[in-house]
Amino acid sequence: MLNSQRLKGLGLKPVDGKAPFADVDASDWYHSAVAASIEAGVISGRGSHELASKANITRAEVAAIVQRILKASDLI
Repeated sequence: MLNSQRLKGLGLKPVDGKAPFADVDASDWYHSAVAASIEAGVISGRGSHELASKANITRAEVAAIVQRILKASDLI
């Protein structure tokens, strides 16, 4: 997942907003990074209510996230 240093490098600021996923609790250390990534359109989760942060990520999911990051940073 994106940590705070990587968020800063992408120009994203940690957000205190509620992440719309049932499996991301406000007390989780990565909560603000998830909320910022959702707000920026970098991640969307699996389904409408699950991030599955503890699950393995597929190559296709990594490719989609990288593409969104590159678009958000105007590199493509």
